[in-house]
Amino acid sequence: MNARTIDRIVSVLIILGALILLRELRDIPREGYIFPSILLYGMMGCSGILLARTTVKGRGKDKIQVFKDVPVSRWLAVVAIFILYVIGIFQLGFFASTFGVSFAITTVLSEDRRIKTLLSNIIFSSGLIVFFFIFFVKLMKVRFPDALLM
Repeated sequence: MNARTIDRIVSVLIILGALILLRELRDIPREGYIFPSILLYGMMGCSGILLARTTVKGRGKDKIQVFKDVPVSRWLAVVAIFILYVIGIFQLGFFASTFGVSFAITTVLSEDRRIKTLLSNIIFSSGLIVFFFIFFVKLMKVRFPDALLM
């Protein structure tokens, strides 16, 4: 299977998954429906763009293959990390789990394993946590479940 086929399959699966999740959101009150639906529509839009760009015949170097350079073993590692993330959120807490997952994924998907790259991954993960804390806890007043490290 070539990279363009994998891109098409992944984009279709993301669109189908988002449609299923949107259907599940119907029973939620409007206040809790808006934010997840915006994220799901955004995912479907990005996946639609990916599907269109990999389906339309390009000229020369205009072809885009998103997952071409990343081996399948790394993507399987990312899937395993996300499964551990879902389990870890309830045990360790949202912020500790999100930091660990974002650091692990950026490290797994990066080609370079030098200290400078690891430091930039730590800075990115820390910035992500600070953004989530300010946006969700301070601005939106979201209450996260109590866990070991929250």
